[in-house]
Amino acid sequence: MDTLIVFILLGSYVTYLLTMSEILAGFRNFLVKNTEYIGQAITCPQCACFWVGFILSVLFVCIGIGSPSANVLDVPTLLGSIFDGFLIGCSVSIIYK
Repeated sequence: MDTLIVFILLGSYVTYLLTMSEILAGFRNFLVKNTEYIGQAITCPQCACFWVGFILSVLFVCIGIGSPSANVLDVPTLLGSIFDGFLIGCSVSIIYK
């Protein structure tokens, strides 16, 4: 359960950093100017959060922690990583609304 809480907080913070923070404003503006799809997704927390959750889940699996959703729901790792993307999406929608 602790892993799930850390995952949600980390995913929400990374989404905030990518989509709204001043620290990464230059990087975000570069992506908006030079890439159509990523540029649109990086300016929208609800769009970026799914991919943040999915990528974080894959990183958790690679370092040996495992997918939080796959651990809780007892589903295959890839399906758990997709669920993790949706989990971060729901969390970000609740936190930033």
